[in-house]
Amino acid sequence: MIINIILTILVVISIGIIGSIIIKKLPQIKRVDVTTIDSYRENQIKNKILEKKLRRDISSFKKSVNSKLKPILSNLGNWLKKIKARILRIEKKYREKLARVHFDDKINSEVKVNKHLENAENFIKEKDWINSENEYIEALKIDIHNINIYIKLGDLYHLKKDYEKAKETYEYAIKLQENDYIYNKLGDISTEMGDLNNAAISYSKSISMTANNPIYYFNLAKINLKLEQYEDCLNNINRSLNLEPENPKFLDFLLNLSIIMKDKNLAEKTITKLIEVNPENNNIPEYRDKINKM
Repeated sequence: MIINIILTILVVISIGIIGSIIIKKLPQIKRVDVTTIDSYRENQIKNKILEKKLRRDISSFKKSVNSKLKPILSNLGNWLKKIKARILRIEKKYREKLARVHFDDKINSEVKVNKHLENAENFIKEKDWINSENEYIEALKIDIHNINIYIKLGDLYHLKKDYEKAKETYEYAIKLQENDYIYNKLGDISTEMGDLNNAAISYSKSISMTANNPIYYFNLAKINLKLEQYEDCLNNINRSLNLEPENPKFLDFLLNLSIIMKDKNLAEKTITKLIEVNPENNNIPEYRDKINKM
C-alpha cells in the first residue's frame, strides 16, 4: 500500500517536471517559421532543376562541338598522313640516291686501288722497290683501312729485308684485323732477326687461328729444333705430316730430327717413306749412312 502511494507521488512529480520543461520551450516552438522550411525545400527543388538543365546544355554543347570538329579533325588527319607519306617518299628517294653515290664512289675507289696494286706488282717484278712502295702508299691514301694493302706493303719490306719496316707494317695491320698470315710473317721476321722466342709465339698464334695449315706447324717445328725442344718439334712436324703425309720436305725434316734424337726405329720408317715419295733425293745415301751408325 505504501509502495503504491510512493510510486503515485513519483509519477506526479515526473509529470510536473516534464510539464515545466514544455512550458519553458513553448515560446521557442512558437517562433519556428513554417514558411522558412517550405522556402528551403523550394530552393532545393529549383537547384536540382537548374543542375539538370545545365547538364543537358553541356551535353548538347559537346555534341555540337564534336559534330563540327569531327570533319575538321578527320581532314586534318588525312592531310597529315599525306604529308607523312610524301616525306617518307622523299626520304627513300634521297637514301637511294645517296646509296648509288656511295656505291659509285666505292667502285671508283676499288678500281683506283686495284690499279695501284697492279702497278706495284709490276714494279716488284722489275725490282723497282721505290716505285712499288709509292704505289702502295698511293693506294693507302684512297683506302687507309684496307688491310690487304698493308699486307702487301709489309711483304715488300720483307722482300727488301727491311725487317724493321716490315714488322712495323704487319703490326699495324694486325691492329686493324687479326690474321693468321700476318702472324706467320711476323714469325718469319723474328726468325730472320734471331728472336726465336717471339718467332715461336707468332707461329703459335697463326696456328691458333688456322689449325689446318701444315706450313705453320712446320715453321714452329723448325724453331723448336733450334731451341732444342725435340719433343715439341716432333709433335709439330707430325701435325704437318698428318695434313700432308707425302710432303718430301716434311719427311726430310722428320728424318733429320729422328737421327738427332737417335730414334732408329722412327728413322727407318721415315727413310722408307721418303724413298717411296722422293727416290731421287740426293740426301738419302747420307741419311742411310747415319742411320746405320746409330
